[in-house]
Amino acid sequence: MKKLLFIFAAALFVACNPIPKKSIFEDLSTDELASIIKSDSNFTEFYENIHSLVKISMFSDIQKAEYKDVTYRRLYKYYHRNNFEPEYWQPLTEQWSNEWDDTMAKDLLKVDSVSAYWADYKKQHSLSRFAKVELADFRITYFYSMIDDAYICFDITPLQGTIEQIKFTCTYGFKIDGDDGKKTYAYRYASPITKTKRGYWDIDYFERDKFKNMTVKKFLQEYDMEIEVTDVRIEGKNYSLNDLNIPEEVLILWQEDTSENRDAVASLVNPTYVNKEQYISNKKTEDLKIFDLLCYEFSEALLQNSLLNGFKKIFE
Repeated sequence: MKKLLFIFAAALFVACNPIPKKSIFEDLSTDELASIIKSDSNFTEFYENIHSLVKISMFSDIQKAEYKDVTYRRLYKYYHRNNFEPEYWQPLTEQWSNEWDDTMAKDLLKVDSVSAYWADYKKQHSLSRFAKVELADFRITYFYSMIDDAYICFDITPLQGTIEQIKFTCTYGFKIDGDDGKKTYAYRYASPITKTKRGYWDIDYFERDKFKNMTVKKFLQEYDMEIEVTDVRIEGKNYSLNDLNIPEEVLILWQEDTSENRDAVASLVNPTYVNKEQYISNKKTEDLKIFDLLCYEFSEALLQNSLLNGFKKIFE
């Protein structure tokens, strides 16, 4: 019954439609606008938006010929379908949502397994098997009460022969803040190491105040810290974490666990994966193309042209 009423209402709208079949590239007269707005106040917003976009879009003559059959009446019907027919879209949206649940939700659920697999793989191939790097000391010198020089010191111990060069990172942040506010610093030692060697590196100028009167014991009480060997050369052979070929999407997820980054990892499981919002949006686009392909293509061209020419006006 509701479907019949909807069809009847649509038919009545068409039969009594005061919107002229005038090209979208022509202006409507004041009388025409007054007549239309009197019968449908939603047309005001439509006309203001479309009219201004068409003006700045500067369609070429060829484009105008291509879209000559796009009239105010036809485009408004398309616009009305897209924006003012919830009774049409609601059941479809529910259907598409269920489709996503049945076909793609499982891919998103596999993200933690994918992340765990690569974390385990990285651990098994950790470069820590070649060297042990430990926080050893802080060396701070003062000029009166002000810090003059500040160094962080690490002890590097070779585990499988002489280390010719080594790179490692140190990530730390206040325990109370969890992962928020953690910073990562990279260090390099380029001389041969045959036994435990202590190295000294400048502390970032803007971080120095944190290390006033700091000891290793106090630091480890206040901060979470992770040291990771990223590159090492032993007996002329280079080893690097980059050689593990961990997917970039997984590395980014480890840095920041967000829904967007989880979607990226899910796409590794299924290359056709998209999140539910995008899936529904894609389905709606397909439906609008079926409804009126020419108006859909015109809308896309209108947006693209208006953006391009809008930027041109800004930089002129």
